[in-house]
Amino acid sequence: MVWNRGQSPREEHTLPTIQADVHLEKSSNDKKSKRRTILLLSLNRNVITLICLAFALIGAIQHIGFGTSVRLQSFLADFSSEGNVMNQKEGFWSSYSSAASSTSQSSPYAKSTTGCAPEEIVKKRIVIVGGGAAGLTAAKRLQNAPLDSSFCMTTEVTVLEATDRFGGRVGKDDNFTVYPLDLGASWVYDKRRLSIIAQEEKMEKTLEKHLVAPFELDDYEAYRVKPDGTLKEINIDSDKDVLWVNYTWYDFFEQKVASSLHENQFVYDCPVDKIEYGEERGDLAVSCGNQVFVADHVIVTTSLAILKDDVIDFRPPLPPTILEGRNPMWRGFKIFLEFSERFYDNYFIYALGDGELDWWDYSLVHTGSEGPNILAGYYMGEVHDKFEGMAEEQVVREVLKDLDVIYGKKVATNTYVRHKLVYWKDFPFIRGTYSSDHPPADRVGPQVVQDGRLLIAGEAFPVPPRHNGWVDGAAMSGLHAAEIILNKIDSSTNWFTIPQRIWKEKD
Repeated sequence: MVWNRGQSPREEHTLPTIQADVHLEKSSNDKKSKRRTILLLSLNRNVITLICLAFALIGAIQHIGFGTSVRLQSFLADFSSEGNVMNQKEGFWSSYSSAASSTSQSSPYAKSTTGCAPEEIVKKRIVIVGGGAAGLTAAKRLQNAPLDSSFCMTTEVTVLEATDRFGGRVGKDDNFTVYPLDLGASWVYDKRRLSIIAQEEKMEKTLEKHLVAPFELDDYEAYRVKPDGTLKEINIDSDKDVLWVNYTWYDFFEQKVASSLHENQFVYDCPVDKIEYGEERGDLAVSCGNQVFVADHVIVTTSLAILKDDVIDFRPPLPPTILEGRNPMWRGFKIFLEFSERFYDNYFIYALGDGELDWWDYSLVHTGSEGPNILAGYYMGEVHDKFEGMAEEQVVREVLKDLDVIYGKKVATNTYVRHKLVYWKDFPFIRGTYSSDHPPADRVGPQVVQDGRLLIAGEAFPVPPRHNGWVDGAAMSGLHAAEIILNKIDSSTNWFTIPQRIWKEKD
């Protein structure tokens, strides 16, 4: 008799004892007792047979692996997500599955190879350059991809990050005030896209308490700064643009994206300086200093400035069409100003022109006990030019003067308490805010080199096409790059998940 290894030794010795009792009963002359004994023996055998069959069935299901499980769950999802905006009809959940979340945490590569001998398993080595929104989203997609176990293939994902943390232009400060400051992007264009980026269904519901739509609030107003510095009220009717509440983009990526990866998949303080991808070699070599990482596929998600400044030595050089027609990144900063008095109303201010100037009441991102009076603002592009070459103290003085023009009586200067300035030009591996214009119409999304061996993705290569500068545009660019690679690895499955309606959006 073969016993399941999950049974205890005590259970193992139970059956012979029963058989001995049965043998004693068989020696009885009582015919009724004999019949009961035979019946009992028969029932015991049937029970044992059923138990064995059950264990065999469980083993068979485990042997099938994640591939069948994913397709079964996908099939069931087709019936259960009828009313979902991003449902099966748009192909969104066709290959996402809870199987990804149940992947073994003991090994970063343990998935979808059930039933394969160790020597049969093929690891596709994928190196991602940059641990920002695009890089992290791509890494999670590749890490959790439920490849069909019949291929005996898995992905080995490594993220090379130039700094000592992931996040890129996304960051936070927990020490400035009673709620976290979003040091990078603050706005979420469309909360429904959080599910796409996190690769988990109905993420906008999970994070509902952390989201607010300012332009839907009754007491919220919007103004435009006129050329003379005064304000003109405008109407912005949008429930798409939302802000985080007691939460940041960094929290989102840390908890919902990076958490699916393993610490040993990140290599920090590793600024990539060379990528060799010539067709004469069978693999790609990515170098940062003396470290060299060999890969089958590479996704580059650095900022546009890093690419345009030739910080990375591509061998051979990138095709010129990759960067042609892409305007340089805007220079600029984000600033938080605390005041002793609240002299401003609950509204959003912005300026038109070749750049971006935004102001909003940052208390909108806080619920709970009353916090300090903080305004948050962006200066980018043309409106930032006057600050070039200024020291930080000068920058703050000039910003306060701008607010004095808007509100009068030097109210901003006289009530100023302190500030937090984030100047992206000071970040050597970013060198700007975001790309200053939409990508060329014929080169949207991640760019593919050598049939998918090398891909260029990120904020300047956005999905949807006009979402350069938005976190969702960068993240979905990385996601699509990952899915291009998955289609190369397993062409029998359609891995693409971003709904067509997003590709067609123009705003």
